[in-house]
Amino acid sequence: MGKKFYWLKVKEDFFDDKHIRYLRKMPDGDRLVIVYLRMQLYSLKTEGIIEHSNLLPTCAEELALSLDEDVEIVKFALAALEKIGLIEIWSNQTVYMAAMQPNIGREGESAERVRRHRERKALQCNGGLLPSNPPVTNGNTELELERREQSQELRDRISLSPPSDSTKKKAAPVFDDDSVEIVLSKLLYDSILQNDSKFKEPDLQKWAKNIDKLMRLDGRERVEIESVILWCQQDSFWCSNILSTGKLRKQFPALLSKMKNAGRHGAAQTDFSNPDNYKNLTMEV
Repeated sequence: MGKKFYWLKVKEDFFDDKHIRYLRKMPDGDRLVIVYLRMQLYSLKTEGIIEHSNLLPTCAEELALSLDEDVEIVKFALAALEKIGLIEIWSNQTVYMAAMQPNIGREGESAERVRRHRERKALQCNGGLLPSNPPVTNGNTELELERREQSQELRDRISLSPPSDSTKKKAAPVFDDDSVEIVLSKLLYDSILQNDSKFKEPDLQKWAKNIDKLMRLDGRERVEIESVILWCQQDSFWCSNILSTGKLRKQFPALLSKMKNAGRHGAAQTDFSNPDNYKNLTMEV
């Protein structure tokens, strides 16, 4: 099988792009941009697809190992890149480099020989001068068809294709009623009801997506999420501020710290590590 040549087109105004400027203004912004560039190069031969091989628990950990980067900076980069639409993270933890797709180039040895032959022929026909518009359209078409075929083969191999803009909602992960994400979402909802019996029932699928990110991207364990949910809904300040899983995820580091500090200072509180103390709230799995 002949060699394949890959290239990545980087625009001259790459660092002026609003997405890159946004990344650079974040904490460790320059490192985030470097991680993003390395992710593009790392995934070049797989058409911008980074699969989770299950060698490590999360794709972020595997990617950090492959790139020789800190796990936390890779987790932060994945969350930021997904937020601004440069990548997509599918339900099986595959990372799809959406924004780099128009910039991927690929060529086989035979296609390269055909292209060079046509260029030499064009030079001869023009008296050794470079033509103003080299007739390599057919060659480019062949290269594009080859790239599309290879891309389709790869997607067929992993039995999953990237969702288009019109089907993103259909491709969104659906969590089962007995999944950890739904169970924790219901736990927060039931805990809120203890303080406000008229609280409107939320869209648990949307809530579950935030729980999924809290566990998968932020690396939080189920038991500490349960403890924080129950503690914050018994705290006079936080019970009126944490009214969704999105707010729970955003404030989680602060909540966890406050909960631990309260325990160290001997404040009266429920022992959340004991399931019997909240058995009326926890859903059966």
